[in-house]
Amino acid sequence: MKQTYEDDLTKALRCLGSQNAEGDCYEDSENMRRWESGEKLLMCAENPVGKERCPYHQPTYSCCFEGGECMEWLGKAADEIVSQRKELEELRAYKARIEMQYLDDIGNPLEPLKLQSALESEIFKYNYRKEHKPQDINILDYTVMAALKDCLERQVEK
Repeated sequence: MKQTYEDDLTKALRCLGSQNAEGDCYEDSENMRRWESGEKLLMCAENPVGKERCPYHQPTYSCCFEGGECMEWLGKAADEIVSQRKELEELRAYKARIEMQYLDDIGNPLEPLKLQSALESEIFKYNYRKEHKPQDINILDYTVMAALKDCLERQVEK
C-alpha cells in the first residue's frame, strides 16, 4: 500500500505526537491560543460548523490511548516505517551500484568502441544533411564531432 505524505496514518501520528502530558492534542492547545486572540477555533471533524478543521483530523484512526484503541494502528505505523526504511536502504544501495557502474565504465575497454560508434553516427548524419538538407547543418554538428574525436583519441592513448 503506497501512502501519500499526509495520509490518515500520518495525520493520526502527528496528532498523537502533539499530545502533552495531560492528553491535550494540537487542537486543544491551538484553541487555547486562538480563544485568547479571538481567532476562529479548530474542530477535529470532517465538516466543522463555524470552526476551522484541525489539520490533523482524519476519519480512519482513533487518537486516544484509552482501552488500547491505538495499539493496532500504531503497529501498522511501525510496520510502514520499517518498510520505508528497507526501501530507502535498497534505493541507497542501488544508487551506490549505479555510481560504481559509472566509475567502472570510465575504464571500460569498450568505451573507445562506443565513442567510435557515436562519432561514426554523427559523421553519417552530417553527410546525409550535407547531401539532402545542407541548411540543417549547424555549428553544433561540428562541435559534437570534434568532441567525440577528441575523447576517442584520449581513450585510445590510454
